[in-house]
Amino acid sequence: MSATQSILHIYCGIVVPSCALIPSILTLNKYSTLTFSLKIIHWFLLVGIAVNFVTRILAARYINNMPVMHVYTLFEFILLALYYKSVLQGSWIQRFVHPAIVFFAVLCVINALFFQNFFTYNTHTKSIEALFVIVMGIVCFKRELDSVAAGNKRNAALTYINAGLLIYFSGSFIWFTIYNLTWRDEKLGLIMWTVHATLLLTMYMLIAIALWKYKRPETTSTT
Repeated sequence: MSATQSILHIYCGIVVPSCALIPSILTLNKYSTLTFSLKIIHWFLLVGIAVNFVTRILAARYINNMPVMHVYTLFEFILLALYYKSVLQGSWIQRFVHPAIVFFAVLCVINALFFQNFFTYNTHTKSIEALFVIVMGIVCFKRELDSVAAGNKRNAALTYINAGLLIYFSGSFIWFTIYNLTWRDEKLGLIMWTVHATLLLTMYMLIAIALWKYKRPETTSTT
């Protein structure tokens, strides 16, 4: 392995995942003041950190860690679905969140049993999850723009978080949909994983900015 490849592996596998600690730490001294939606984001980060830790240990022991990723994808989807359900209170799309969770759980099982077993990378369900977040993110942005047009104040924290999620999952959707065509090419795969890691880093930084700027609103809103 060349020096450049070693650096990129460290960047993708250690540096970027570790950056999830930054927004997580920012919530420690203000967790009790966070709205419900921001608490979900906090747990979204913590679950990601825990899963990365477990997968790194398994990989170091030469144990296939893909079953962990299959389970994590479902929990990640549930957390993000509940997040958007919270921030889109009063929207017609709320009623589809719980059915979407059930539907996605069934898809995860079907995918693992018939298409991509627990010991292979679950790009199919990852792509569907990414598409779901993209749709929800667009709906959220439209609602924010409508709110601004109506003269209401924008929630900066939610705007930063939504931007981060959209940036990461939009890139992930492209990556996961072409993964099966590129994984055999080691150099191309490393480039794509580096781009993916950079998008993930961007999401972490935008969430960190959101939590750093966050101040509890005067209203009793739960979002």
